[in-house]
Amino acid sequence: MPAGFVYVLTNRSMQGLVKIGGTEKHPAIRAAELSDHAGVPAAFEVVFFAGVVDWELAERRVHDALAAHRVPSGREFFGLDAGEAARTIRAVTTELGGLAHEGQLVLGDALDHDLTASRCRCGASLVYIASRGEWVCRNGHEPRS
Repeated sequence: MPAGFVYVLTNRSMQGLVKIGGTEKHPAIRAAELSDHAGVPAAFEVVFFAGVVDWELAERRVHDALAAHRVPSGREFFGLDAGEAARTIRAVTTELGGLAHEGQLVLGDALDHDLTASRCRCGASLVYIASRGEWVCRNGHEPRS
């Protein structure tokens, strides 16, 4: 049961697609690895990630839930918006009783309001506590609404 992350990546050269994967590494490191290939015209950006107790199981469940959106190649690319991908990861993480997960905003309007509030008014990042179903500030403040 490897702890790690399930993430959503976007790439400006792949409009309409998101990459949903899992890793034991921080998603920013994984995005950099994927971007460091001659065949990739633009860098991948981390839009959202979830820290989970078992990233392999969570990744598999997310992929199953989004199978209708999967690009036929069988790879980890899906034809849907980042907000829907993030909501699915949140649902799966909650169902599995995973660890807290943290939103990371790159695409602004592409994500729902509750996911765009990735920073508290004090500037600290917000963390989603799956077991409570709520966002909390790392410094203990009420998140901005």
